[in-house]
Amino acid sequence: MAPEARAEGTRGAPVLSLGPGSGALVLRAPASLEGRQLEIRSVDDAVLVHTVVRRWPGGGGPVAAAVFCELAPGTYRLAQGHRGPAFEVGAGRVTEAAVDGAGCGPSPGGGPSGMDIEEFYAADPRRRASAEVELGQDWLDESGRRFELSWVEATGELYLMSEPVEPAVEDPLGDVFVHLPTREVRVKVLARVPDRLELERLLAGWQDQMGRPGGLGWLSGRLVAAGHPPVSASDL
Repeated sequence: MAPEARAEGTRGAPVLSLGPGSGALVLRAPASLEGRQLEIRSVDDAVLVHTVVRRWPGGGGPVAAAVFCELAPGTYRLAQGHRGPAFEVGAGRVTEAAVDGAGCGPSPGGGPSGMDIEEFYAADPRRRASAEVELGQDWLDESGRRFELSWVEATGELYLMSEPVEPAVEDPLGDVFVHLPTREVRVKVLARVPDRLELERLLAGWQDQMGRPGGLGWLSGRLVAAGHPPVSASDL
C-alpha cells in the first residue's frame, strides 16, 4: 500500500499531490538502498526528476520507497540507460511498483567513499561529453582542506572534487611539473540540479563564500535548505 497522505508539516508519510492534472509514483526499494538517489525519465525525455529512497511508515511496518509527487500523466522509466520496466502514471491516482535498485544512482553524497575522477567519467558517458560549470576551486572545510565544485550540464550533477597536494618535481631540463595519479583525485556527487537557472538560485552568493574558512558549511546549508543531504567531505 502506498504511504498515506498527511498534512503539510507533519512527520512520517509524504504528502501526495493527486490533482486532476497530476499523479504520483511510489517505487518500493530494498531497505539497503535507503539514502540512495533514484531518477526517472518520461519516455519522451520531456521530464527528468529525482528523489531519495527514504523510510516511510506503512501498515506492515517501515517501507523503503522513492516517492515522486506531482508527476504529469504519462509513461516513465528509470533514467539509467532507459531500460527496465515502464511505469504508467495517471492523473489523480498513485502508481506503485517495486525496483531492485539497478537504476539507483549513488547516494546524493556520492557513495560511502566517493570515486576517483576516471571512475566518475567512465560510469556515465554523458559526463565526459558534457559541458561543465565551474563553481570555484577553493572551497574550504573547517580544517582548511581545499575542494573544487562543479556542475555537469548533461546529468545535472553537482559534484565536489578533492586533489591532494603533491610536491612539484623538476626534470633534467629544468621543467617543473606535478604528477598526480587519477586515483588520487576523488569525486563525490552532492545533488542533482536540473538546470542552470535552478543552479543559480541554489548557489546564489557562492562567490562570496568560496575561499572563506568553513565555506563548505555554507554550501551544505544551502543544499539542506533545498531538500538535499548535507555535505560530508570526510571520505574524500
